[in-house]
Formats: sequence, structure tokens, C-alpha cells
Amino acid sequence: MQNIYYAVQGASPTLAQRHGLVKAPPPLLSEQQWSSMHAKSTARQDSQHECSICCEHFGMEEQVLLSCSHVFHKQCITSFERSAHSALVQTIQSLSICGT
Repeated sequence: MQNIYYAVQGASPTLAQRHGLVKAPPPLLSEQQWSSMHAKSTARQDSQHECSICCEHFGMEEQVLLSCSHVFHKQCITSFERSAHSALVQTIQSLSICGT
């Protein structure tokens, strides 16, 4: 059986949040809310489908259940978050270079 991790949002605001570029995340989900998200994902049989990022079957690879109840490969969502963060940093840098 594959491991399913629950994505939790950190308590520390990101640089973008501190500068007012993006909203702070909502409060952490309670254990009951996580159970509800897991039940929704299980009912949809998400683990029997493909990861929406890489389009590969989950197989025995580690999975992450997000608070929206969607499931991704742990490696895929980690990589996606890194690239999204990198893109945001590049956008902030280009805005400050352009003087806007």
C-alpha cells in the first residue's frame, strides 16, 4: 500500500505573503476536515487514476493529499511547488528591475 501524506500549510508567511503579493493561506484543517478530504478522494478513487502533473499512474509511489482533496505524487507536487516559487521570485525580480 502506498503512503499518503497530508499537505499542511506552514505557519510562517512566505516572502510574497509578507509583501502583500498573495493572500495568506487559510487556517489549517482539523483532523475531522482531513478525514473528510480523504473520504472524498477515496470515493473518487483518485489513487486508481493518474497524477494530474505527470499523467502517470500512482502505482506504489508516495502520494500527497491536498486540503482541496486532490492527490498528486509527492515528488511531482514538490517539484511543482519549487518551480512555481522560482517563477514568482523571477517575476518579483523583473518587476523591481523594470521599476514597476
